[in-house]
Amino acid sequence: MVRNKRAIENYTNLLAIAYSFVVVLPFIHKSFSKYKFQSPQEIKNAISYQISKELILSTFVQKIQKSKISEEALEAINSLICLDEVS
Repeated sequence: MVRNKRAIENYTNLLAIAYSFVVVLPFIHKSFSKYKFQSPQEIKNAISYQISKELILSTFVQKIQKSKISEEALEAINSLICLDEVS
């Protein structure tokens, strides 16, 4: 909970920066260009989905790299990740 004046100001500034980022991102990054002129909520949901997906894939790859698996399986997983990044 935000309870003092300084914390409320910081929170408001953070919200303004996040909103600006969500509105401007489709015009800056080509992978989000399909979200131009759409609502900030749709853009926010797309960004949060992408972040979640990348975190899950990153954790998965780190766990795989720590365990001993064959080189062919690791190459197959890496190629799937690359295909996902392309889409």
